Amino acid sequence: MQPREFFVWVERYRPQTLADCILPSSVRHSLQGILDNQDTPNLLLCGKAGTGKTTVARCLAADLQMDVLMINASDENGIDVLRSKLKDFASTMSFEGKRKMIILDEADYLHPTSTQPALRAFMEEFSATTCFVLTCNHPNRIIAPLHSRCSVVDFSVPKADRPSVMTQFAKRAFQILDLEGITYDKQLVMEVLRVHFPDFRRTLNEMQRFSGGKELSREILSQLSDKDVAELFTTLAARDFNRLRKWISQHDDMNESVFYRMLSDQLPARLDPAHIPEGIIMLADYSYRVSFAADKSLNMLACLTEIMGGLQVKA
Repeated sequence: MQPREFFVWVERYRPQTLADCILPSSVRHSLQGILDNQDTPNLLLCGKAGTGKTTVARCLAADLQMDVLMINASDENGIDVLRSKLKDFASTMSFEGKRKMIILDEADYLHPTSTQPALRAFMEEFSATTCFVLTCNHPNRIIAPLHSRCSVVDFSVPKADRPSVMTQFAKRAFQILDLEGITYDKQLVMEVLRVHFPDFRRTLNEMQRFSGGKELSREILSQLSDKDVAELFTTLAARDFNRLRKWISQHDDMNESVFYRMLSDQLPARLDPAHIPEGIIMLADYSYRVSFAADKSLNMLACLTEIMGGLQVKA
């Protein structure tokens, strides 16, 4: 693995070939078959954020030596993108006469009643010259006609594959830290991996963020103390909104994964038994919203406010 000239580690050490990607065995088998056959179908790569969907799309294009057009659909999601960029690229042959690839990153942001229906017609019109690779975190937001025109590759990590994938990424993380000259505790790195798994991008970003002074700081795993947790639930039981808001402001550097894991551990014992199902549903809803929230502290405050206002909490 050769580091490249980027400041951000996720870009500096982004894999350049499929062989370098860390993937579950089922995903690797599916993608390797595409390389072996040298015939790329339209693909829908779906899974959680940070699991390598965009990287894999780029690696496939590189391994197959295809001309590629990359469109970030979260920014360019209107019908005009199809009519201009996409059509201009797809309507011509490459210099070598090979098929081209259009990567629509975060395709779940494409408008479902205008852009997505138009895209299916483009897939058919340019099938001789171009393959389409769509990446998304939420496949349910992709309309059925696009699903049917793509081979779906699910990047979720099966339970049986988790130890292998975790081990591979731990080795990669150690290698990156060594190349960066960072002093680190291997056990600390493994704890970080467990917190963020399978979001490898988040893991690398957090390690870079907490590696000032050329040492990986233990602050990367800022856990809530027993005192913090007790204070939170005392506040919820008292239904004291001002105190709750102050608690959030004092813990606004808290890792979201740590926060929601703490709540999931604590709620069953802290709620009236009749309210436990409702509390778990609330928690699942807000933890899902994390990936969309512009302000994570506000999302946490909203979650705790709903629990405080609608459920019987024990101090």
